[in-house]
Amino acid sequence: GQVALSRRLLLYPAALVLALLTQEQSSASLFGGNPLIAFILWFAAIAAAFVSLSASPAPVDDDAESSREVPAPGEAATDPALPRTVLLLTVAVFLLALIPRLYWLTSHPFVLNGIEASIGLDAVGVLQGQIRNPFATAWLTNPTLPLYPLGGSLALFGRTVLGIRLLSAVVGALTVPLMFLIARRLWGVWLALGATLMLAGYHLHIHYSRLAMTNVWDPLVALMAIGLIGVAGVYPSRRNWLWAGLAAGLCAYFYTPSHLLPFVLAGLTIYMVVFHRAYVVQYWRHLVAGAALALVVALPQILFYRANPGLFMERANSLGIFQTSWLVEQAAAQGSVAAVLVDQLRRALLAFNGSLDSSATYNPGIPLLRFWPAIFFTLGTGIALWRLRQIRYALLLIWLGVTLFFAGALLIDAPDSHRLLFAAPAVVLLTTIGLFWLVRQAYGALSTLSAPSFPAPNARRPHVWILVVLATVFLFVAGDLFFYFGEYRNSYRFGDRNTEVAYEMGLYLDSLEGNWQAYFHGPPAMYVTFPTILFLAEDFRPGQNLFDVADPGQAAPEPGANANLVFIYLPERSAEVNVTAERYPDGSFITFDGILANPLFYAYEVRQ
Repeated sequence: GQVALSRRLLLYPAALVLALLTQEQSSASLFGGNPLIAFILWFAAIAAAFVSLSASPAPVDDDAESSREVPAPGEAATDPALPRTVLLLTVAVFLLALIPRLYWLTSHPFVLNGIEASIGLDAVGVLQGQIRNPFATAWLTNPTLPLYPLGGSLALFGRTVLGIRLLSAVVGALTVPLMFLIARRLWGVWLALGATLMLAGYHLHIHYSRLAMTNVWDPLVALMAIGLIGVAGVYPSRRNWLWAGLAAGLCAYFYTPSHLLPFVLAGLTIYMVVFHRAYVVQYWRHLVAGAALALVVALPQILFYRANPGLFMERANSLGIFQTSWLVEQAAAQGSVAAVLVDQLRRALLAFNGSLDSSATYNPGIPLLRFWPAIFFTLGTGIALWRLRQIRYALLLIWLGVTLFFAGALLIDAPDSHRLLFAAPAVVLLTTIGLFWLVRQAYGALSTLSAPSFPAPNARRPHVWILVVLATVFLFVAGDLFFYFGEYRNSYRFGDRNTEVAYEMGLYLDSLEGNWQAYFHGPPAMYVTFPTILFLAEDFRPGQNLFDVADPGQAAPEPGANANLVFIYLPERSAEVNVTAERYPDGSFITFDGILANPLFYAYEVRQ
């Protein structure tokens, strides 16, 4: 037994070598290496590390009931006797969550913005073999691993709005059953069901599940990593801590989790040392094993950052209130640095229940939680503080606090919804906890007045107060759905005029059949390099058959052989159409109406 154990332990150094080779074969370059070999080496490294670390040289009693926290009745009490029911319910909530994430997917939001298109162009680079390193960073230092499944979606559905957004809808929907599985282990089936339904209909999460931004991965991988850490903390075993380590390592391949999870883990470490030192002493081998597996999983991405110093902190340095001149400029306007910092902290802390989203990627015009959910979120946060000594509540507070501080208060333009999406599962859980607590207390008080006792809830038969909670959740979800698909959709707060111009112009150019040259009279307001144009107008390339016309007096081009010409004008440059019409009198004039501007732009087609 000891010989076999030693051999298994020796697999870990081999796993480290394989992880090193994973990045080494690409020379730590975005454009180098073989993706297939990289994935094979990476998967082999993870498998070897998992097998090696599964061997426990000094096993402990993983199932000791004394090491587990005893949850309050009706809040935890997971029911292991319902695996088939849980499986069916998991599939059902996934399908339920998929409906609002697919409905009107190509027309709401009504335009494809530049961020979506930029990520789409990187995914096209994966398909065309230009981006060859899955463990690197591309546009705006976003990790490249999520581009590979996105490239698969584009291969199936083409460079279309559906092709680029469909994966986000699936990823967002997958987060919902994961919420159920994690919350069920930590709080029980009924609270898990309430939180799952709330996340399924949460307007913030639905919105980013409908955009082709990799931010939608943030709640999924954060819930997977932090949730599994919570499960391992409450139900300690080598297996649970290895799964937690695996999930934590995967966070390195997504932008926001890779930057925020280290702070969450640091906060958790301090918390465990202060409140649960005996737990650390008893299970330190499991914690080390989980950390060792996380290192192997994340090592290729870590090595890329090591070979490209400055990339990891590039966005933080360009958006940080201390790293830029923003704080000095604001202090000059508001009178003092202290006033600016207090205001920045206030807006970040109230991001979900008071402040308005400042980002152009959502901009709902309301806080990220509507009024009544925000009330219960505040209550749930207070309850979590009261129960701070329980790991499952402390994790939620650390998760939320790290997000609001590092992705909110320390960055300009706070609060920005796509940065705070990382904490969406924690926010939903805290809201559900507050709702469960208040309804239960109210029902208990009423029952005391009317009867000496009442039966406690169980996992098979919900008590009436639980039904009240679930009914309230349905009302919250209905409110969010009516807001998102009604008021928000009709307000057209997403994007701006240039984004709409680029979207409609890209669709228009893509619809032209034959050989065309396009000339855009758009500068200085916008240029043909707008990513949405380049993504949708697949056959047009800047400098080849797509040109900016910056100078109003610029001579019209000589007609090329068999080349049709199209001249596109923003409204402010529409007078220049007359010059073109004099040169090409047989052309046809088209007006494109828009929503954010009307007319949106003009086109003058000259067919040879």
